[in-house]
Amino acid sequence: MNAKIYGNGNKIIAQKFSLNQRRGFWLGVVLGVLGMIILFFQARVFTFKKFGYGCLRFFIAAFFLGISSELEIVELNGLAYNYLSMYVVLPYALRGKSMYDGILDDF
Repeated sequence: MNAKIYGNGNKIIAQKFSLNQRRGFWLGVVLGVLGMIILFFQARVFTFKKFGYGCLRFFIAAFFLGISSELEIVELNGLAYNYLSMYVVLPYALRGKSMYDGILDDF
């Protein structure tokens, strides 16, 4: 899952900002979210506006995840909660609407 979500996402970010795509891919595969944050800082796309939007997206996604868990809309045990937060909430917070671009590139 890291290779599909974080590896390909980092490869697209590296391609967009003319960075080493292979290194970006492996940062995503090995480090996951931390690798994507490292790549964002290498691309020098950090602005407070984007940081604020990222924090806002994280809080909104975490709020809905918590509400759905509390109201038992979705039955979340520990493993399902971890996977949902790792592969849905965090990519959404970091990349927004383009969070899954590049997943289907291999097909």
